[in-house]
Amino acid sequence: MVLSRAALKSFSATRLLRYVTPWGDTMFNQAQADDLANDICTVKIANPGTPLCQVLSKVEPLVGKLSRESHVYLWFVGD
Repeated sequence: MVLSRAALKSFSATRLLRYVTPWGDTMFNQAQADDLANDICTVKIANPGTPLCQVLSKVEPLVGKLSRESHVYLWFVGD
């Protein structure tokens, strides 16, 4: 729920996170991992101490794994 709310307003200025939608699935691949990590860092800096920051902190290790491994995808599944 936190990410779906953020997708509508907090992610609009990001390179990749803006494509996360509450009503659909979004997938990221290894080639997008660095941009995704930068987006997460930017959003966390702009929203310190919020539930959004906490959720993105939990996603960061998955983005790290995405950047290191081949044939790995990170999916955000909408409702």
